[in-house]
Amino acid sequence: MREIGISGNYRELEEYFYHRIQNILTKLKRKAVAWEEPFFNSSGGTNGAHGAWIGSRALPKETTIIEIWTGADYMEEAMQQGYDAILAYGFYLDRQNPVDGLSSWYFSDTWAQMYTVEPEPLLPTTYNRRGKSDRGRALGGEVSMWTEMVDESNIESSIWPRAAAVAERLWSKRQVKDPALAAPRLSHWRCRLVQRYGIRAGPIWSDSCSAVEQKFGTSLHL
Repeated sequence: MREIGISGNYRELEEYFYHRIQNILTKLKRKAVAWEEPFFNSSGGTNGAHGAWIGSRALPKETTIIEIWTGADYMEEAMQQGYDAILAYGFYLDRQNPVDGLSSWYFSDTWAQMYTVEPEPLLPTTYNRRGKSDRGRALGGEVSMWTEMVDESNIESSIWPRAAAVAERLWSKRQVKDPALAAPRLSHWRCRLVQRYGIRAGPIWSDSCSAVEQKFGTSLHL
């Protein structure tokens, strides 16, 4: 910091670092994916989005994708500022309650919370002088498995089948978001992981794989 003339301003140091990264990415013709912290004056915690937009000179919208992890409100703000964005909030497989304000009796029930998260907010479309939209795009979501409380004994049951619930949600149309309708598909697919591939996927309700097979037979294809 002394060498480049920065004194005590760690945000300025951060911007300097990102500027250096951008020089590398420009040569490689690649974009950066950056967490939300450089763009808001407050981030983190457990109460969802709560900071104001401050932006980043070193991470312009033309070469940067913002990954949102604190709250869905940040997704909307990033897109309004013209940035493409990826949503990680609501899809954390290690959290007991992935969506703030919601709770589950069983850890395995949290797939239903994740299933109802909407990654793309409905925003008014604005256009610039060239007739192109000024709004950024929702590129999708990321399912994250943080492993502070995970080892080889429970990692598979922590990931599966909950990650599959998010995958179906992200690949489906906006109106496909009813957990009750998704549950039979997810339970059947979980049993396929267990029986066919030997993956120790956790159950989503009080049932056994043999019962699921008897109930749905082979007519349910996923």
